[in-house]
This record gives sequence, structure tokens and C-alpha cells, in this order.
Amino acid sequence: YREDVYDLDTSRLIQNFEKEAKYNKAQIRHNSNAVKIEYLNSMWRVSTDNDEYHSAILVNAAGAWADHISSMASIEKIGFLPFRRSMARIPLPSEFDTSNWPFFSGSLEDWYAKPDAGQLIVSPADEDLVEPHDAWAEDIVLAEGISRYQEFVTTSVHKISSNWAGLRTFAPDRSLVIGPAKNNSTFFF
Repeated sequence: YREDVYDLDTSRLIQNFEKEAKYNKAQIRHNSNAVKIEYLNSMWRVSTDNDEYHSAILVNAAGAWADHISSMASIEKIGFLPFRRSMARIPLPSEFDTSNWPFFSGSLEDWYAKPDAGQLIVSPADEDLVEPHDAWAEDIVLAEGISRYQEFVTTSVHKISSNWAGLRTFAPDRSLVIGPAKNNSTFFF
């Protein structure tokens, strides 16, 4: 049992943030790559490949691309580090009811598993430093993680239902970064 492990429904979290932002009159634009960011006359001007936007405050919530956005805005980069994390969803025999299973991991924390939609999500707990990109899981990384998982369980993995990867982005000291930039209090992380 580990008190330091929590689960987060990322999709619901983002949906709730979006709902609250729209309630407060925020406009959300998709498929609009920023091509130029300038701060002139106490206003931010963000030029995209579709349009141009102006605001008194700019929030950099670009995840793995946060340093790129900072550079475009002439804000000192923090040195964010994007690490790829891979996942595989595996089915279990029907006699297993995972609805009340906890998160569990190997003693070296080189894999972990948790219940998800009647199956298990197994991760090799990889942290591969990568350039920002749309991440995907590599077969060999998944195979290594599932192999480590299988050393501790009695049921073999015969197939993977689905797999994916994402980028977990950290500051160099892994502390939370939130608040205004040092050289411009209208630019927020």
C-alpha cells in the first residue's frame, strides 16, 4: 500500500478546465500553430497560421513545447524536459474482477499496473528523454515492461488490447512550475 499514489482522470480534468474557461469567456482555438509571439504596448500579439490574437496576459501551457513557446515570446526558457511514458492495456481472464484492485508495481519501480475498464494498464515506467513530438509506444519498450510485470504475476500476457505513449514534462528539478515569468509578469506558466 502506498499513500503517495493517486489516480487522475486526465481527460475529465481537461474537460472541466475547458468548461470553466469557456464559462469565463475564453476562446479556445484548435489547429492554430503559433508562428510569431510579440509583446508590444503592454499587449501580447500571437500570430498563428490562421489568425492573430491579442491579450494582456499570455499563459504558456504548451507542455513539452513550453520552452519553444517561451523562446518565441522572448521569455527565458526554464529547461523543461519531456520524457516519454508508454502504456499497454491488457485483458485478464474473466474470473478476475479488477474493479477494486489498487495500483501495484515492481519493487524496483521498473513497471507498474493499475485497473482500467475491466482490464489492466501496464507501463514499463519508461522515462526516455525525447524532443517534443506526438509520442507513440515502441514495441520493444512495451515488451520489456510486460516481461518485468510477468515476473511478478501468475497469469501470462497473451495479447495487448491497445497501447499508447505520452510526454511527461518536468522542470529540471521536477518541481511544479506555475506563475509569472521572471522578466514579464504578464507571461504565465
